[in-house]
Amino acid sequence: MTGSTVLIVSHQLRERSEWYKLLEPSFQVVTASNRSEALLVARTHAPKVILVDIGLAANRELVFCPQLRQESSFQNTDIIAIGTEIEKTLCEGLLYRAAAFLKKPVSETDLLSGIESCQIWKQFGSVPNDNLFSVIENSRLAID
Repeated sequence: MTGSTVLIVSHQLRERSEWYKLLEPSFQVVTASNRSEALLVARTHAPKVILVDIGLAANRELVFCPQLRQESSFQNTDIIAIGTEIEKTLCEGLLYRAAAFLKKPVSETDLLSGIESCQIWKQFGSVPNDNLFSVIENSRLAID
């Protein structure tokens, strides 16, 4: 996984910069601050991992991951949900079909472990299937 591209999506410049500095020695890192930018950067750089700041989900600005998942080239992209409240992070992360969940503040160890855990899930074939995510997405749409 070393040398692979990681996309960091956060509206906070400080977080993007901090996470970039932590990951840059091991990965090619690209960043985005909003939904349109994230879609453009993802399609241009084909990241293996996308780190998503779930705090943005309330604005719906970054609800782009389900859209990306519909594109064949992003079916196997790992998504890591990062948030301040672990319960919200888990719920929103499921909507994004996240493979890992991290609580802020995150350290270099947290980020690298999160990325590594995505690869471990894939080795054992234990990533939840799309049927679960469809039910969750449909339930959320009904609530909204």
